[in-house]
Amino acid sequence: MTNTLSDEQKQVINNLFNNDENIVISTLNKIRDKGGIYTIQTILNLFFNTKSESVKNNIYELFCDLKDEKIAKIITENIENYQDKPEFSKIISALWQSSLHFENLLVFLSIFDKAKDDTILIELFTLIEENFHNLNQEEIKNCKDFFKPKYQNYSSLKRQLAKDILSL
Repeated sequence: MTNTLSDEQKQVINNLFNNDENIVISTLNKIRDKGGIYTIQTILNLFFNTKSESVKNNIYELFCDLKDEKIAKIITENIENYQDKPEFSKIISALWQSSLHFENLLVFLSIFDKAKDDTILIELFTLIEENFHNLNQEEIKNCKDFFKPKYQNYSSLKRQLAKDILSL
């Protein structure tokens, strides 16, 4: 992907890795203002690897404001890589607060199936619930079929959330 980026885009990516927190935050603000779908994977990775709370908070706010539907596919293709990271629930929270419509909910259902943390479960449930109305009948059936054989074996909160998903 880097080969297809312009010099300016490469510089934006490099700025996200800068040791100067102010440059990183300034770059995130420019991305917020001008867009930059090419940066989403890098920003997602940065969120889970930076030690700077200011940078994390800036990324959280940026993700809450996402609107470009093309970004949903990029996130869906990459989100499972971060499911065991601290603060995973925070990024899921930002995603359900965004204007993005996720059409491939099976990825999020799979994460839900593996999740053990109640906060992650609740955030995932909210994301799934917010996006369920965007699915066609076949996708809804696939989502429900995913849970039917499993939900009885879940812990109480997880089982209740899964039952709520089945009733959507």
